[in-house]
Amino acid sequence: MKKRRLFHFVVSLLITGSTLGLGSCGIEDYPYLDPVDSGIPLRLNTTAFIRLPDFSGNIYFRTFVIYYRIYISGLSIPGTVSTSQMYQINSSLTSDYNAMLSYTDTSSTTTAPSNMGSVFSNRRYYTLALENASIDNVLGSAGGGVITLDFADTSGRPSLIIGDTRMPSNNPYARYRLFRYSESGFMRPYADNRYFVNSNDINNGAYINTATYTNLDVQYNSASGYTYVSMYILAYGVDSNFSNIYSTPTFIGVFRLPD
Repeated sequence: MKKRRLFHFVVSLLITGSTLGLGSCGIEDYPYLDPVDSGIPLRLNTTAFIRLPDFSGNIYFRTFVIYYRIYISGLSIPGTVSTSQMYQINSSLTSDYNAMLSYTDTSSTTTAPSNMGSVFSNRRYYTLALENASIDNVLGSAGGGVITLDFADTSGRPSLIIGDTRMPSNNPYARYRLFRYSESGFMRPYADNRYFVNSNDINNGAYINTATYTNLDVQYNSASGYTYVSMYILAYGVDSNFSNIYSTPTFIGVFRLPD
């Protein structure tokens, strides 16, 4: 009798263990990446403070990606740019923003399409780069903290800062100059001017040229004098089949480029 109870007990353990094992495998194989919180604090149209999700232990996560596009404008807006002001800056800014709305629904727990990169590139949004540093490495190790996008850098050249500059005690430990995307045969800044500064190299619509691939990250406007950049951020990873996975994109904001 004791042997029979022992036999049933061992079988029960084996069945329970197998069930738990299957359950845990299902969870591990679900390639989901949390989006960046959409409530990004902004300071006027010059600074954003972005808290990044912590992906410690997530086997799929690789880095965060920031997509941008520059818009020529004849309008100067001193404060935070609202959605109602986008059309006044450049009508294409409104069109692009509205086209991306369906992808930025953070109420959904569904992973963004694996071709999310193509969704951005089809609207000529390009990936942000850094001067003298790999942005993939920099942002890949910044999860769980705050980064600052600073378009009011005293040097006159916008930067990405690891840390929250609203808190002096935080002592941000790294500052990197923002660089525009550049790749032969795809897009390169005119005169190789990669800084996010409102110069003639960016503000002149004549330099947008599909034959030479120059300034394809810039949207023309018949009125000029000012330039703005629109930015989105999302988490990027690779699943067990080596396919790209993305979090839901988060709209960061619209920033005016310094002169």
